[in-house]
Amino acid sequence: MNKRLIIPDQFRMNASLLFRKSALCLALSLAFAVAPSLQAQTEEMTEMEERMDIIQDGYRTIGRGLRRPDPSQLPEFIKSAETMKEEAVKCKELVPLKIKQMPEDQQAEAIKKYKAEMDVFIATLEEMKTVLEAGDFEQANVVFDKLKNEKSEGHEEWKTDD
Repeated sequence: MNKRLIIPDQFRMNASLLFRKSALCLALSLAFAVAPSLQAQTEEMTEMEERMDIIQDGYRTIGRGLRRPDPSQLPEFIKSAETMKEEAVKCKELVPLKIKQMPEDQQAEAIKKYKAEMDVFIATLEEMKTVLEAGDFEQANVVFDKLKNEKSEGHEEWKTDD
């Protein structure tokens, strides 16, 4: 028993057109609803995240290298420390999303604190570069532990949970 719904042709075309228009409207409304929040969240953070990724790459390079010190790789480690410092200087001028989400009356003080902590991190990166240039792997491990703590504390303080 096949029961077919009989729809006159004039309605069949309109139903198809109505479906296509509805689907298009739904897709556009979703795109417009989601786009502003994504754009606001990623505009400046994208730059900071890109720079932090570069710092993280250097951090990994030096960390792995210090596990099995090889003097022939010192130029690569020194270059990583230099790049990390350059990127950290640039990050210092950016404002973390977590600060942007704070009430306006708290932002100035938070930015001041963030920049001071970045100054300490930058000084530690300079120390790492100096120690690596001297070829002192033992001291480089000490400075690396310092970097690790500063990184952990900084992320806990300034990185958003999302």
